[in-house]
Amino acid sequence: MFCMKKNFESSIKLNLARSCLRYVIRAYDIREMYVPYYICPVIFKALREEGCRIRIYHIDEKFFPAQDFGKEDFVLYPNYFGICSRNVKKLSSLYKNLIVDNAQAFYAPHVGLASFASARKFFDVTDGAYLFGCKKLLRGFEKDDSEKRYPALFSGGSSDFFERFCANEELLDKEPVKEMSYLTERILSSVNYEREAKRRRENFDYLHSCLKYNNELDVELEDDDIPMVYPFKVSDERAGKRLVSEGVELIRYWEGVHGDCYERELAHYLLPLPVSAKYEIDYMRKLVDIIKDEMKLL
Repeated sequence: MFCMKKNFESSIKLNLARSCLRYVIRAYDIREMYVPYYICPVIFKALREEGCRIRIYHIDEKFFPAQDFGKEDFVLYPNYFGICSRNVKKLSSLYKNLIVDNAQAFYAPHVGLASFASARKFFDVTDGAYLFGCKKLLRGFEKDDSEKRYPALFSGGSSDFFERFCANEELLDKEPVKEMSYLTERILSSVNYEREAKRRRENFDYLHSCLKYNNELDVELEDDDIPMVYPFKVSDERAGKRLVSEGVELIRYWEGVHGDCYERELAHYLLPLPVSAKYEIDYMRKLVDIIKDEMKLL
């Protein structure tokens, strides 16, 4: 049974996950960091803005780093889609300077030198991130003002949500490190985290029970893992196109990846199926029906 393992009151509350990473770099005066090739491009931008040298590493089919690191190296590792807690535990036992990006694993417990989680990837907020384990900087930061962003993102129907989402992302891309806004703090203080987690895991488990034998990824969760999406990888583009045509919100990760590597396969063929708590099981059935109809799965 899921149990919350984070103490948000002891965290450092900032506006964005990338701000958390920038905070860690400043707190430990990090000059060089290993970063996976398969990650959101805003991470590379954040490191460059902090003057931190980027060392790229690749991942294998288990999402595990395809190379070893030095014992003193600073290594950023994302808990991909919230399904990689086993990798996180193993890496934390090997590298003392592991920094865990839990932007896609909000509920994951803190592990490593520092870890950070993004609230807006899981809940209806325009900003908000929590940094755990990091030593505090002496200087403070300006409070974010998010009130103007909420109507722009959440007012209106679902038909143009993706366009509004992208517009909000462009606004956030210009934001410096700030503290979490008062409005976002108030909204997050009213979230029933246990209920949200239960529904999200139920949705995930249903999709996995129906699609696991056709999923090219070997997905195996820990009992208390609460993923962000169900990552369904299939080397057939028909299902993805049909889902989009049916109005399913598919935010692909990360389509700018180039070259002859496994990460390019993920960017091109992985379908991140939504498991948000706002969806009932009936919606999960709809997703399965669309995929099976399009691919003629048994």
